[in-house]
Order: sequence, then C-alpha cells, then structure tokens
Amino acid sequence: LREHIEAAKSKATRAQRKKFLLDDDWDLLEEFHAALKPFAMATKVLSGESYVTSSKVLETWRRLMKTLKMAKDKNKFKVSDKAIDVFISALERYWDKYMQNMVYLCAAAFDPRHKKLKLLRSKKMRDSVWTRVSQEGCTIAKRMDDARKKQAQPDDLSDESQQLAPLSESDSDETECADANGQPSPAKPSKSSEDFRVTAEIAKYRAMPIPSKERSCDPLIWWKKHKKLFPILSSVARGYLGAAASSVASERLFSLCGHVSSGRRSRIDSSLMSAIIYLNSCSRIPELWSVLRKKIRENLESGPRRN
Repeated sequence: LREHIEAAKSKATRAQRKKFLLDDDWDLLEEFHAALKPFAMATKVLSGESYVTSSKVLETWRRLMKTLKMAKDKNKFKVSDKAIDVFISALERYWDKYMQNMVYLCAAAFDPRHKKLKLLRSKKMRDSVWTRVSQEGCTIAKRMDDARKKQAQPDDLSDESQQLAPLSESDSDETECADANGQPSPAKPSKSSEDFRVTAEIAKYRAMPIPSKERSCDPLIWWKKHKKLFPILSSVARGYLGAAASSVASERLFSLCGHVSSGRRSRIDSSLMSAIIYLNSCSRIPELWSVLRKKIRENLESGPRRN
C-alpha cells in the first residue's frame, strides 16, 4: 500500500503532497499494525462458522492478554508502553463486563479441554458455573421424564380417570404425618431423582480423563460420541456449544442475502432465495457439498420428470 501511495505522491502537485502521509506517520502506522495484529487473530478465531466458538472465548481472552503482557515486558512492539497499557486495561474491563456471562462460562465447562475452568480466579465462581449446569440439567431431565411418561401412559385411562371421585385432604399423601406425641412432623427436604442423576453425570464428567487424541476433537462431536454415557448433560451441552461467540456469521448471512436479492433480482421468489443461500452455505462444507453436487448432476442427467 505504501508503495502505491508513494507512486501517486510522485505524480501529485505540491499542494496535493501536503495531504499525503509523512515518513513518521507511516512508521507509526506500522507500529500500531503490529500491535493490533493479535486482536485481528482473536477476532478471526471467534468469527469461525465451521467449529464451536463459544467455548473458545475464555481461552482466546487469556492468550490475548498473555501476548500483550509478554510483548510489553520484552519491548516487542515499538509503540509506547502507555498504548499497551490502554489495550490491557480495555481487555480487563471487557472481562469484568462481558466475560462473566454464564453462556461463555458454561460453554467452556462443556468443552472437555477447558472443563477445569482454570482461568476463573476463585473457586466460588467455578462452583457457580457447575451449579448453573446442574440447574439446567435438572430442567432437561424433568422434561425427558415427562415425555417418557406421556408416551408410556395409555390414552384410554385419561377419560376414565376423570370419572373417579377425587381424593379428600385426609386421603392425600401430602398431609403431614404425626409423630409419637401427636404433633405434626416437619417435612424433610429430599433430593429428587433428577438431582441425583445430574449430580452423578457431572461428577463422572469432571473426573473423566481426556485422552490426548481427543484434545483436538470438536466438543460437539465429543458429546455426540458420549451421548449414551451422559444423556442429560449432552442435551444441555448442545444448547451452550451451539451458541455463536460473535455476530459475524449472521452479518455474513445478511450480506449474502443483499447480494442475492439485488436491484436486478428484486422479484426473486423467497423459496428460490432460500435454496440459493442454502447451497452457498453447503458449498463451504466439502463433505456435504460433494454429496449435493452428485445428486444435482444425477437430476440433470435424468432430465425433467413427466407425470
């Protein structure tokens, strides 16, 4: 870029040359370009679409902060230490404001590579993450039990049960039981079956060693392989790991829609537009695109179908 601008500067008039950047300005731009390069790499990592990004937020923040501190200590960047301090303080404010979001923390907990949550500063914060996971797991477990009971319950019993007389308060199991002195005994809090199952799965998952060959595995693929071992946690993990760390993917989709539905194609049908966008998305996945391309070729060779 500098070479092209310098070439244009040589052909400019004296009045126009005053508007061009000086050598000191170019040196300053190069220094800031080197200092901002780690931020560009972090943005690229969190903007991916073919892998899980929500579980990488904490790790990316940690590596970015470590890179800046090491660069400051070794004077790697030519910019002033004051500028690096501004970057570091901005990252710390970003952590205090956004990084304590439970979505990112739970996503990191569901990533087998980061389930120990070493980045969190206190044990209390780590326990709060697993408490949130336990609550979500109990909700999912109850839904699964309700769905299972609904499938197992015959439909004929629903109408007949309504014809039976309702139980009175004295017949109900919810009444308080009296002790030897005739005084009602206090209700004892007890854990539900959902709590026991979720607690057992969490303990098994946290104690489970991760082989080195699985450390590079995608978290969603890992949970799919261990779905039978963790039926409840795998359902909760899909919700957190499926969330995107940034809005880049949706912005790309809106941009693609704008290119497809241009001024010359303003009357394009919505179904055709959806098909074009779907094919464009599939073209980024080699395995899926090869299958679709083979089917499209077969349909074209067979010709239109006749009724």
